Amino acid sequence: MIVLVGFMGAGKSTIGPKLAAELGLPFIDTDAELENEFGTSIAQFFEEHGEAAFRRREATLVLQTLESGTDRVVALGGGSAADPAVAAALEWSRVVYLRASFAEIRVRLRADMSRPLLQGGDLLALYQERCSLYERIANISFDTDRREPDDVVREIAAWAAPPHGAPGREPFKQAAPPPPPPLFEAIPQPPIRSEVTTSIQVELGDRSYPVHVDRGAINRVGELFPDNTNAENILIIGDSNVSELSRSVAGSLAGAGKKVHLFELPLTEAAKNLAQAGALLDSFAAVPAHRSDLVVTVGGGVTSDLGGFVASVYARGLDVVHCPTTLLGQVDAAIGGKCGVNLPAGKNLVGTIHQPRSVICDVDVLDTLPLEELRSGMAEVLKYGFIGDPDLLELCVAEAPRILEKDKALLQDIVLRSARAKAAVVSADETETGMRAHLNYGHTFAHALEQGSGFDLRHGEAVALGMMAAAFVAEGMGSLDAAAVEMHEAALKAFDLPTRSPMSLEEMEEAWQRDKKYQGGVRFVLLEGLGKPQAGVAVDREVLVRALERMSE
Repeated sequence: MIVLVGFMGAGKSTIGPKLAAELGLPFIDTDAELENEFGTSIAQFFEEHGEAAFRRREATLVLQTLESGTDRVVALGGGSAADPAVAAALEWSRVVYLRASFAEIRVRLRADMSRPLLQGGDLLALYQERCSLYERIANISFDTDRREPDDVVREIAAWAAPPHGAPGREPFKQAAPPPPPPLFEAIPQPPIRSEVTTSIQVELGDRSYPVHVDRGAINRVGELFPDNTNAENILIIGDSNVSELSRSVAGSLAGAGKKVHLFELPLTEAAKNLAQAGALLDSFAAVPAHRSDLVVTVGGGVTSDLGGFVASVYARGLDVVHCPTTLLGQVDAAIGGKCGVNLPAGKNLVGTIHQPRSVICDVDVLDTLPLEELRSGMAEVLKYGFIGDPDLLELCVAEAPRILEKDKALLQDIVLRSARAKAAVVSADETETGMRAHLNYGHTFAHALEQGSGFDLRHGEAVALGMMAAAFVAEGMGSLDAAAVEMHEAALKAFDLPTRSPMSLEEMEEAWQRDKKYQGGVRFVLLEGLGKPQAGVAVDREVLVRALERMSE
């Protein structure tokens, strides 16, 4: 039996019948069955008898369906699984969670406001509570945001096919975490370059660490590794999109005499969640990992965010080394210790500050970076120019064609200057009580945009739009002149980054309620001139309205 769970509007009633037809099974929608039994709509039953009476009738019907032993596809009502008896009965079924972002749910539910639980109450709180439940009980999840139902059906059908096998009466559980992979043999490495690696120091007293920047560094991570670690196990979290690089790092460390375990995952912003963090923690426990062991991340900003977070909470904290493989990771995400995961309500709402032991940036790996990811990373580079280094800004605009052609010397210079800027700010203000907030330029808008897109929008693209919106806000307040605003547009367009996008202030304000910079209201980082940022700025709503109108032009 396959049971579909998900929030109202996630697509259970649409995908369920299609999946049943694909698998040649009967389909039951428990909400439809209840309406047949009541002889009226669920909304009417709620109104006449109340939610408690409905939940009792619902639980009875759902339990009868689950315990029938008949193989079928079942779509459960959004709140069914909250009943403990139903949750227990689901252990004998294959539970599929149809996941949709809160922004997408709101759009879908606008066409059906008759649902009882939409009449008052805190919809977001209910969404968060329910999604947490679905994550716990489901065997697997599939995203439905802006996807054709037939595509989702094909993915579920492929998953449901053998080796999962036909359902029986034994509890259906996800397979236990695979045993730790065998230790890596030393992989032959290319000749070591003769150049001396440039190292930038993040000065934090006895927790200071280097940021190494060079070409070819990924092939000799073992040499650049902290020499005072007593780690028995090296736990590598690698983005499967750069599997070759992860294995190069594994080989380098195995050659240095370490026990190496590689965990490769397809890491996207949408996968940066508590469920993925929990799976990694379970994998660490299966090794078993100890507090003296060390985590190494190989991938982009999502990898260092998630890997750093997992390292910070396992056994109350493991050391971590980041090997960023994207421009965004090398110039920003891997430096400074910020790490975390997303909640449906917003980006990076669960997180820690956990400084790495070192960061190893190999500019050569940017050769294989897709052009759109290179452009995305340049948004963070331009940010450093806007907030503190106008010379860097001018260099980037003048040399945009060569940068986009991946000129190695230019890229190395850009990574060095950006990493040096980030290191200086973190050294002066590790926990963001002052100037570190300047690094959030454009991010108040950007994080709201990312959440609203279901994290489909690239971070750099969102930051580009956020900086443009912030420039319009500052101009509207009289603190930024038209020439500086034009510089924003010219710099972003030089890298084919977006400068206009319709933005709903109402949706922005909803996201801003959970923004980490909220202090009795949303606060912004704005410019009083190029290189002159100011944090904690309150903005009149009228100014925001005008700025967003300009973003829609």
